[in-house]
Amino acid sequence: MKESTAILFCLGGPAVTTKIYSYLLSVASVSILVGSCGLAAMAVDSGRYNVISSSDATLVSFTKWQEKNIELADWNNPIRNQGAIGSCQSFAFLGVVENQVFHQFGVSLDLSERYQLFTNFMEFSGMGAAPTQLSKFHLNFAKWGALPEEMYPYKFIEDNAAVFQVDSAQGLESQVEPALDKALKGVVDPFEKSKILQEAQFFGPLPEGKPSIALPVKALRVNEARPQRFVAVAGSAEEVPCFSEEALGSGVVVSPSEFAQHCLAYEEKNFSVHSIYEISHSFKTLQEICSGADNRAVVAGLILRERQEILRSILMSSILKRSSLIAISVPDTLDGKKSVLWQSAGTTTHAGHAVVALGFLMKKDLLNLRSHFAGLLGSGLFDELAQTLDADYKRPLSPANEEELQRVRLDSKLGQAILAEQGIVVVRNSWGDIAGKGGYQALTFDYLLEHGMMSVHSAFSPSLDLGQPEGLEFLVTGKASEAAAKLVDGFCP
Repeated sequence: MKESTAILFCLGGPAVTTKIYSYLLSVASVSILVGSCGLAAMAVDSGRYNVISSSDATLVSFTKWQEKNIELADWNNPIRNQGAIGSCQSFAFLGVVENQVFHQFGVSLDLSERYQLFTNFMEFSGMGAAPTQLSKFHLNFAKWGALPEEMYPYKFIEDNAAVFQVDSAQGLESQVEPALDKALKGVVDPFEKSKILQEAQFFGPLPEGKPSIALPVKALRVNEARPQRFVAVAGSAEEVPCFSEEALGSGVVVSPSEFAQHCLAYEEKNFSVHSIYEISHSFKTLQEICSGADNRAVVAGLILRERQEILRSILMSSILKRSSLIAISVPDTLDGKKSVLWQSAGTTTHAGHAVVALGFLMKKDLLNLRSHFAGLLGSGLFDELAQTLDADYKRPLSPANEEELQRVRLDSKLGQAILAEQGIVVVRNSWGDIAGKGGYQALTFDYLLEHGMMSVHSAFSPSLDLGQPEGLEFLVTGKASEAAAKLVDGFCP
């Protein structure tokens, strides 16, 4: 019989207070709030942990869940490419909104990342990359709204890329302070800030100075069964559709925030955030945390717990036809930007990055014959990823039987990674098509448990009734625990 050890950590309750300020894996200045109290027991067996019992423990297994492999891709939407600019967080957040509109209203929509980035600078005087800023994107979106890409195209600032912070996740480094950061230094007045941002060397002028959106917006309607969105015409009983495949010129215009509210059905309350940056409600000093091994272990346990919650929420959101923004640490062994698969084996990380999650595939689904003609497997996305990972991979065009198709997929490099690291979350990156069709990549469950930092989830009404949950579960590896402990060690001098 193998030996087992119980690890205890606290999750909330009476009064030990902790607050940590630091740079986290070169992402941004952050604070971690840590609490203490109710004990959660975890059994360690051959380097793997399972939550056994605790009213406070993160649930990493569920009951009454049918096996699902989920694919939420909008194949009609163009590949996104942020170029050299460090704007991944804007691309990922708008990806969540666009994907929700696609599933809720059957519209394939392209929103302006340039405008989203402009509003980030208006609110934060920066890109919005800090975790505390990223966690407020859903609030700022309600205030500022959105513009269609064709009204304020990203290509303009791609040509001005040198004035912005570059994307360190791609291994890029800037040797000087970006010109835009310099220009905004000390500027508080919003009118002055907007004036600077709209200079030709930076974002360029907003459409008509104060943008208004003519309805209907030209967009592809890919599912006529989904409800159309309308805006009432002032002073009449007429309504104008929000979207049309042809520019109809109704004469009705709305502001960006009205467009978000009425046409995208956007409400800030429909978003939730999970983050390792704010773990509990109480806090103590960094010196107290770093002064003892026991305190460090408490913080590491809470980070590990929150990473479980991040992964759990991503899977739950996908099941309910909702997408998620994921903030992660990026491997420094990506072979440039070309790797389609991020896994924990032999991985070290550097800069932070944000992507949008568009589905998942669990180990048990790969082992289940019935799953191979549905979801991510049935759509062919698994095979696209597998072929990008291994040029020799060939999916049988007419498999003699289900067992043959399953065998080919299990034997693939992607299949072997899923078996070794529990499952994959499929994400859409904003690095163009160099990672494969549509810019899709895959993060293993183990990778997310070791390097997940934050997730932002849309919480619109689910468009699909999936019944009661059954069988969704994952393990927390010993490597995940070590990664959390290493993170805490990085805070301490």
